[in-house]
Amino acid sequence: MVKVKDQRIEMLEKRVLTLEQAVDDAEQYSRRTSLRVTGLAEKSGEDPCQVAMTFFNEVMEINPPLESRDLDRVHRVGPRSEPKSSNRKLLVKFANYQARDRVYRARRLLRQKDRSIFIYEDLTKQRATLCWKARCAKREKKIQDTWTFDGNVYVKDLAGCISPRLKTEEDLRKTYTTPTSA
Repeated sequence: MVKVKDQRIEMLEKRVLTLEQAVDDAEQYSRRTSLRVTGLAEKSGEDPCQVAMTFFNEVMEINPPLESRDLDRVHRVGPRSEPKSSNRKLLVKFANYQARDRVYRARRLLRQKDRSIFIYEDLTKQRATLCWKARCAKREKKIQDTWTFDGNVYVKDLAGCISPRLKTEEDLRKTYTTPTSA
């Protein structure tokens, strides 16, 4: 009787994990046209849409320039803090994936102009945590590199092999504990 219940519990735990991953996939898909920008100065009474347009077109020099119809919603995220402290992130939801992709691909050129501003994908909490842990593993020299693409987390192990999409912390641990990456 106990063995049957243990099997049932194990089956239900696997099902819960599968459903949680499906929910995370759906939430990430809903974020696929969004990017986050950190390091942009925040001014009282600013128009976040205008801040984003000016930054993308004048600082990043996106070509062809973005138009206001390319942005769906733009706003600051996070609690308002005291003046003179850090600026809140800018969350930019683009009207279409193509406009978002133009900005995301141009972010590499931004590093040459201003190393204090970062553009990254709008990840779910689960994926953002996984990405952070992958960056920690990179700093600890357990992996060679890590990045995100279309909301998915990838790593390159020490042997130079690129992992399939990481879904869990266990997937990440496997990349630096397998015999091929030792």
